[in-house]
Amino acid sequence: MKSLIILLSGLFIAQSAIASADIEVIHPYVQVSKPNELSAPVYAQIVNNSNKDRVLVSATSTAATKTELYDQVSRGGTDSDRKAPFFTIPAQNTLQLSQDTSYIQLIGLVKPLEKNKHIQLTLNFKNGEQLTLRVPITIVVTDIMHQKAKMDQ
Repeated sequence: MKSLIILLSGLFIAQSAIASADIEVIHPYVQVSKPNELSAPVYAQIVNNSNKDRVLVSATSTAATKTELYDQVSRGGTDSDRKAPFFTIPAQNTLQLSQDTSYIQLIGLVKPLEKNKHIQLTLNFKNGEQLTLRVPITIVVTDIMHQKAKMDQ
């Protein structure tokens, strides 16, 4: 009986490992454009290697008091961001998280994010699976003086 329980436990662990291999996150990063920001977007490519659509329903991070999913939509030639209830990652396909499409927003940063440091981010899927990532922080300077200097080079 004990052997059967160990065998079944091993099969369960093996199935969990296979299921988590279905989702792959490529080049995740948090982008901060100035010191002491209160929020920051997370970008990445989320690859669904399975034969079933996967649905990302939320994300959590200890780096922020709240984490939300956002889509960018165009209306009358103007782009705006809206809170999304979920992201669907089609089977055998990739969801691109970028400033021009969808992204994860960290809101209420608990402390300033520093370049060359990391945050922990957990992706929560509709099927109950969770995927925890170590996400590097990238600082991007976007003020007018630096943009002009960069363009003059």
